Amino acid sequence: LWQSGHISRETMLWRESMPAWLRLEEVPEASSALLSLAQPPPAAAAPVGEWYYVDADGRQRGALTAEQLGVLLRGGDVDGLTQVWRSGMAAWAELSCV
Repeated sequence: LWQSGHISRETMLWRESMPAWLRLEEVPEASSALLSLAQPPPAAAAPVGEWYYVDADGRQRGALTAEQLGVLLRGGDVDGLTQVWRSGMAAWAELSCV
């Protein structure tokens, strides 16, 4: 998750022995293991219309903005199992996992 950019140093962490939620960089056992590893540039640097998906007939569709993909989701044209991809992802993944 770290190397794919799904979590970052600002991601909030908590466990039973902690009195409050803390940023990952404030938790020594997590930060010491992760901060030295490579991580992709922030998602904000990526182009706006970059989402692609595989439709029910197996055809690749896109590029779409996140908002357009949300419209398709609300309309039932895609669901959590729909394969999606955007620049920076190592592989296609289910929409529910991104």
